[in-house]
Amino acid sequence: MKAVFVLIFLMLMGCSKHSSQPSVLAGNWRLNSYIQSVMGNGSWQAADSLNPKYIQFNADGTLTFSASDQADFNNASRYQVTSDTTMIFYEAYGTTPIKFYLADTVLTMYPGCMEECVDRYTRVQQ
Repeated sequence: MKAVFVLIFLMLMGCSKHSSQPSVLAGNWRLNSYIQSVMGNGSWQAADSLNPKYIQFNADGTLTFSASDQADFNNASRYQVTSDTTMIFYEAYGTTPIKFYLADTVLTMYPGCMEECVDRYTRVQQ
């Protein structure tokens, strides 16, 4: 009987509550506005519509960026949602925690710059 409890405990420990969460963000997102402050005086700016930036969250936890956006995220190749408001981007030499807020088709990300910076993306319908 004790072995059964140990087996059930080990199976439960192997399950991750985050295993299905990447699908919440899965899809293609287009940057439509951002804040980048200098000395704390930031305001919302419209994204460049002639050179749009995209981020693709794949259901398998991988990331794809438009060419001009990848360097902004330290060439991250994978992500993991760790809570309702936090994800981790995995780069070649480490990780970066990213705060986010998801409301319907709008994803607001706080990449953790030295100064205030916020990126607002809109889900691209397939």
